[in-house]
Amino acid sequence: MGLCEKPIEEFMTKIPRTVNIGDNIKTVKKLMSEHKIHHVPVLDQGKLMGIISERDLTFVSSIQNVNIDHASARDVMTADPFWVPPKTSLKKVCETMADQQIGSTIIADFNMNILGIFTYIDALKIICKHC
Repeated sequence: MGLCEKPIEEFMTKIPRTVNIGDNIKTVKKLMSEHKIHHVPVLDQGKLMGIISERDLTFVSSIQNVNIDHASARDVMTADPFWVPPKTSLKKVCETMADQQIGSTIIADFNMNILGIFTYIDALKIICKHC
């Protein structure tokens, strides 16, 4: 099996950092800053509900009359984020991310339990390792 046909579960970050849907945006920003991550899945009772990117936080913080002290992850997240099952090929994930200009992919089971995350940084690391 070639690299491109390998399942994404071989390349994902397992058990990524997550936030709860009701978490305050300040909490989300702190988590992302402390762990140097650019994307964080949003959960509600353990199930995937959305994703927040660093870009989302920058945008919301720039809007006048938005008090981030009172905003929650629900207010900022992108609902229904792109996700794939763990056996999806690396090629399929990377093609979709490139075509749709997506910065990250959630790897989940069909019950929306998060297994991992794959980001554009992970893709670049694979390229660097194999080129």
